[in-house]
Amino acid sequence: MIKRVLLLVAVLCLLIVAVLPTFAQDGITIDILNVRAGASSESPILTEIGARVDVVIEGRNNIGNWILIRSADGAIRGWVASRFVDFSDDIVLANLPVSEEIIGGVVVAEAAPEAPPETVQQPAAPVNSVDGVGSGELISAMNVRTGPGTTYDSVGQLAQGLTVSIEGRNVAGDWLIISGEGVRGWVYSPYVNLLDVEFATLPVSYEVIGGESLAPTPEVIEIPLPERNIEAMEARLRSVPILHNLVNDTVYDIFANGRNVGNNPRIFMKVGDSVTATQPFMSGFGRGDYALGADYGYLQPTIDWFNVSPRPGIANSFVNESIAAQSGFTSDAIFDGLWVNPSVCREAALYCEYTLTKPSVAIILLGSVDMRSNSPFDFQNNIHRAALEMMRRGVIPVLTTFPNHPDVLGEDAIYFNNLILNAADTYNVPVINLWAATQALPDAGINLADPIHMTQGQNYFHFDAGQEGLYGVSLRNLLTLQALDTLRVNVLAR
Repeated sequence: MIKRVLLLVAVLCLLIVAVLPTFAQDGITIDILNVRAGASSESPILTEIGARVDVVIEGRNNIGNWILIRSADGAIRGWVASRFVDFSDDIVLANLPVSEEIIGGVVVAEAAPEAPPETVQQPAAPVNSVDGVGSGELISAMNVRTGPGTTYDSVGQLAQGLTVSIEGRNVAGDWLIISGEGVRGWVYSPYVNLLDVEFATLPVSYEVIGGESLAPTPEVIEIPLPERNIEAMEARLRSVPILHNLVNDTVYDIFANGRNVGNNPRIFMKVGDSVTATQPFMSGFGRGDYALGADYGYLQPTIDWFNVSPRPGIANSFVNESIAAQSGFTSDAIFDGLWVNPSVCREAALYCEYTLTKPSVAIILLGSVDMRSNSPFDFQNNIHRAALEMMRRGVIPVLTTFPNHPDVLGEDAIYFNNLILNAADTYNVPVINLWAATQALPDAGINLADPIHMTQGQNYFHFDAGQEGLYGVSLRNLLTLQALDTLRVNVLAR
């Protein structure tokens, strides 16, 4: 009798396993995350999901910085920042279906299936003897160059409509190494329609045809690291003004160069990690959800000044979800095209956001994630490069020191923040010394339960009740608006 019962139980278990849907582990959360109703840091928080939790990924927003997930039991479902989910090897962000679903609300628009590429006449034989990882179609006649840039020599031309073999990409993602019709070299990636390969799967190449390969770390800034004298560095951080070096001849020259290439003086861009991308930063000024109070009423003309659209469908720079600001971003990620949805553009995040918006100012805050994952040398190189790349494009870089509690990697934070000050001094560009400003706040403006992020109250953009004296998020919003106001009055509106 007992054996019969055990046999029946075993059969039932097998039937249950066969009937129940198998849980696919598409990803694992790498931190405690807020799960939101929509793909925005301004969307309502539905619940919280823990760290190291297996999730199924249902889709992404158009840009790819938010994904729609659900837990194994289906109890949790909503949107989380994609950078805080470790994808399984078989999950490619660019391949996920686009969704605009609002949990518990209306679906803004059903995600239409992507139209298949136009049928092209495929050659009967391989396009080249060099093996590639995929193929693509040239949508324009193109120069093929020895390296990834217009300064490299041309090795030939290929005709529009030709199918070529694709071997890889440069780090930024704006150039591909291809072969076809006996010609092999680099072409500008926006003019190549990928046919059977995803951009995110392309290997990075540093090859220069007929020359020495590029260094794996391009454009290394040859500046020695400063001596790690923490006491002197902390004294320096405390002495640098909160709003520093906003107006000088260098800033005027950068702005003038930007006007010559068509940059808009009424647009700014954001560059940063989750402190910029997922915490409430500047958006309230663009939605009308703010209160300046009697003390800060003078800032209203600056809010009005930047209330212009930076690109189609976006009301103003305040609400724009910058491609160059994503959760978990380090200073090197902004130069890697892997983090940009190729349907949006084929450039690294920093360059893509500039191309889309053509701003005159860039608010740059990086470092809190870097000091956990990058060496001081790499961070120094990247922050210098970020400032230089903006200056070359006629964009005023406003570097921002990052806040930190002294009990959480305190000495590292002082060192990395001094590297930011060094970069600003080297190029004579503006600084918002947020580290110094937040020292007077409770817990130095840091959420000790989640020390990468700042404290935030309920009214992030309301300064009539003293929020800026209590919470890191509110203080940063105020200081950034004040910095933009100084630039508007003295530079942008002249």
